[in-house]
Amino acid sequence: MRTDQGYDFAKTQIAVFYVILLLSTDSLNPVKILLHVFPQISPWHVASLSIAVMIYVFVSEMKQMLYFCVKLFFHSILSIFFRDVSIIGKQNIPVYGPVLFIGNHANQFIDSVVMLSTCQRTISFLIAEKSYNRRIIGDIAWAMGGLPVARAQDSAITGQGTIRFHDIITELDGVKSQRVIGSGTCFTKEIYQKDKISITGLSYQFSVMRVIDDETMDVDVSAVTADAPLPTENVAFVCFKRIDQKKVYEKVLAKFAAGGAIGVFPEGGSHDRPDLLPLKVGIALMAYSSLEKDGINVPIIPVGLNYFRGHRFRGRVTVEYGKPIYLDPSTLPDYLAGGESKRKVCNDLLQRWVSIELY
Repeated sequence: MRTDQGYDFAKTQIAVFYVILLLSTDSLNPVKILLHVFPQISPWHVASLSIAVMIYVFVSEMKQMLYFCVKLFFHSILSIFFRDVSIIGKQNIPVYGPVLFIGNHANQFIDSVVMLSTCQRTISFLIAEKSYNRRIIGDIAWAMGGLPVARAQDSAITGQGTIRFHDIITELDGVKSQRVIGSGTCFTKEIYQKDKISITGLSYQFSVMRVIDDETMDVDVSAVTADAPLPTENVAFVCFKRIDQKKVYEKVLAKFAAGGAIGVFPEGGSHDRPDLLPLKVGIALMAYSSLEKDGINVPIIPVGLNYFRGHRFRGRVTVEYGKPIYLDPSTLPDYLAGGESKRKVCNDLLQRWVSIELY
């Protein structure tokens, strides 16, 4: 039985030889027949029309052609730089339809190059707006269909004065909160609700729930663990302004609706662990928003990137595409209910990733 690939190759061969036949026989050349029947048409008319159509096709499909060329270039570079690039689980990648690729972040730029070079899908990566605005890196990201994302840490500012945490923990709007007392601070001018603050030595940020006055505010401490006590003495702090990512989510959902693929490295900084760190809530919001808006249960595929001998010349890299994870559609009403129910279903989805071993 003739395969689809063999049938397509046969059609290509017939088309090529048919063109050769037309070029070699004037009596069969449709352009020359047209010029003979309509002598008022000059050859340059046909040539000009052909050039215009070629320019239109090039402009309309420019990004696709650029993506193919860049992918081919990076594939050649990787084959030179790495002695071996092993791909595992390629059969787990859906051939058609939307998909969300989630990768562990071992290197800021090489990771995305390795993923796009080893995946048969056209991937649009989320990239920090700071990097997107740089020359060369930003130009390549634009050509590859990257989506810029503004990050709070790129515009972080050191807060005025110092702060300490009050020892009383309360509940505000169903969330565990704690009073923060400032010394020489100016909260009402520097900080707004839903902004975040961080303290040196702690790995997480605190969302500001309300600002009471220049030296008093309440923050969300629901993520605080017992092994990381909060400072009771005055310490310096950093402010992170709340950024509205509505436009980014709109572009992501439009890409999913069109059957496209999105690539995300949600862990932020690079690390050398072979397992996925706890993912940020934005991943859950993407998946649930797509299910809510368009009824699309987007498959979420974990991508493991493991480098042997680091990123040194002639090292090795293994890329593993895990089995897709889907949302439980029955949890959508809890997500739409908002508040604690929404936080719970989002956290439940993220917890499913914590124990994933990629190798």
